[in-house]
Amino acid sequence: MRLMSVRPIVQGDVPVLREICESVREFGTDVNLLLTDLLDTLEAHRGLGLAAPQIGVPVRAIVMNTSSGPLAFVNPEVVERTGEVSGYESCLSFPDMVLEVKRPERIRLIAQDAAGAPVDVMMNGLEARILCHEVDHLNGVLFMDHLPDEVLFEQLMTLNLAHVSESDDSHTAPETLKGDSGESDLRLAADLFADAAWKAVLAQQILDETGRDFEHSQALNQAIQALERAGSSLEGTFEPSE
Repeated sequence: MRLMSVRPIVQGDVPVLREICESVREFGTDVNLLLTDLLDTLEAHRGLGLAAPQIGVPVRAIVMNTSSGPLAFVNPEVVERTGEVSGYESCLSFPDMVLEVKRPERIRLIAQDAAGAPVDVMMNGLEARILCHEVDHLNGVLFMDHLPDEVLFEQLMTLNLAHVSESDDSHTAPETLKGDSGESDLRLAADLFADAAWKAVLAQQILDETGRDFEHSQALNQAIQALERAGSSLEGTFEPSE
C-alpha cells in the first residue's frame, strides 16, 4: 500500500500566497510527485480544493474533489464565465474563516493533465466555484479579496451565522461568565458549533445542486438552525472585551 505524502498547508495572508505562480513547462516525475502530494494533502484535510502555493510551491497546479472523484489540473485558466451566484466558501489556508462570495455559475477551463495533454472542461455550480477559488490562488488572489472592506468586516464578525430571533425565548443564554476558568472551553465549543453549521450549509448546497430529492432535507435544515442557535447562545455567555 502506498504511503500518503501529506504536506503542511501554508496558513494566513503570507507572501507565497500573494505570488503569481510560474507556469509548468516540463512534465515528468516532478509534476507527478507534486500532484500526488496535493491530492494526498487534500484527502488528509477532507478539503474540496487545493493549489500548489498552499503547500509552499508557487507553480500553476491545482487539485479538487468532485462527485466523480479527484481531478488535477496543470496551468489552468478560466476562459469563459457565465452567470453569477453567491455561496459560502472556506479555505484550508484560513481554516477559521467562512465568507459568502460571488462566483460565476458556469465556467470553461482550459489546462493540461499530469502528462501535459490539453484539457478543456465545463464546470457548473459548486465545482465551478472550487475551480475559481483555486485558480485565484495561482494569481495571488485570496477569497476575501472579492469583498469590499465593510462587507468583509461584517461577515468576519457574524461568521455567516443567522441571527437568533428575539422572539425565540426557548434558547435564553445563561448569565455572563466572569473570570470562569472554563470560558476558553466554551469559546472552543462555540467555534465548533460555528464550524459544524457552515459545513452543514455547504453540504446542503451540494445536495441542492445535484437536483435530487433528499428525504432528510427538513431534518438537515433543523440541524443547521439548532447549531446556529447553540453557537449564538454560547457567544452570549462571554464578557465583552475591554
